[in-house]
Amino acid sequence: MKKKHENPKSELIRHMISNTELSQKEVAEAIGCKYCTFLNKLTRGQFSFEDMLLIGEVCGYYFSIYNYCSDHQILDPEKFVGNDATSDVSIERRIYERKKAELEKMKLKFGFED
Repeated sequence: MKKKHENPKSELIRHMISNTELSQKEVAEAIGCKYCTFLNKLTRGQFSFEDMLLIGEVCGYYFSIYNYCSDHQILDPEKFVGNDATSDVSIERRIYERKKAELEKMKLKFGFED
């Protein structure tokens, strides 16, 4: 049986994870995503740009975009997911924000108040 071609995003994510000692479940948890949602996104190749940056950070990779004509860096990933104090938004903060948003949805769904 012929193997289907996988989505390029999914191939890249599988490659990054395979070069770590982390499982897919651990990566999902590290980026603040439910494991079943992570698997669905992986199957469909539906990761957002932010997801890709976070997964890269967790797996020890970073993305960089250069303009090859001017040899100028367009995207400095440290501004998006760096762990140091000078980065605009740390990975821990993004995970916190995702979990906070998920909690707010649950509170609305079940009628809880602060």
